[in-house]
Amino acid sequence: TTQCQIALDIDPNNERIKANYNFFTGTVIRPFADVVIPTKSNINGLRHVVEQISKDESVGTIYIVCDGQAAMVNVAAEKWPNNVHLLGVTESPGIHKMWNVGLNKATPGRYVAFINDDISPGDRAISRIIEEMERDQRIGLMCPNYDGRDISSGPITVLDTCRGRYDGSGGMAGFFMVLRPDLCKLWRFDERMKWWYGDDDLVKWVTVVQGKTAAISAAASCGNNSSWTINNDPPENFRNLATSDARIFHLKWGLDA
Repeated sequence: TTQCQIALDIDPNNERIKANYNFFTGTVIRPFADVVIPTKSNINGLRHVVEQISKDESVGTIYIVCDGQAAMVNVAAEKWPNNVHLLGVTESPGIHKMWNVGLNKATPGRYVAFINDDISPGDRAISRIIEEMERDQRIGLMCPNYDGRDISSGPITVLDTCRGRYDGSGGMAGFFMVLRPDLCKLWRFDERMKWWYGDDDLVKWVTVVQGKTAAISAAASCGNNSSWTINNDPPENFRNLATSDARIFHLKWGLDA
């Protein structure tokens, strides 16, 4: 048992070692996901998201990444569960930087969920996604069903992102993505892009570079994505930043703008 534990500590994603550990100890190792939530001024939305995901037994540490000192002060004034850690960045560094700050803190061997502060996660959404990804090791990235589409035959494979399409035809939801543990140690968001296309970049990397699939869950759901910060408290020169992000992404992947 001791040797199994040592081996598991060294390589926590090795299915053979996990199976041996389960056999010798009589226990089942439940996968966990750490959660990264960038936030700026949407305290009510942030509070709702944390409340919802805190009910999920598969959630490990929740990293709230605060955009600037004012955000840190406001978030720190709230009372959070013990598994919530606050991280700070200088004001308006871009969401990709904020995602990386949380990803760098995540526990090795865990899934990582990237969640916006303006959505409403469904019941056990993270657990449901992990269960699907554990059943199909080919899935590298998964989001919940965000537009109420009829999914009855299992996860739907996608090759792009939703891009505001909430009619059953959209792809990966950049506002709620879960990345497989072995990919978490390899991936970092491209911080040259500030606010958009990080989800597109991740989907491309998972599917093209890593040879995994990106999928929409058949069991997990979420709703109410409203892009609160962009609509109510956007960064300065957002339109110019978005144009620059698009240019960087398209050049990076050799795509037409």
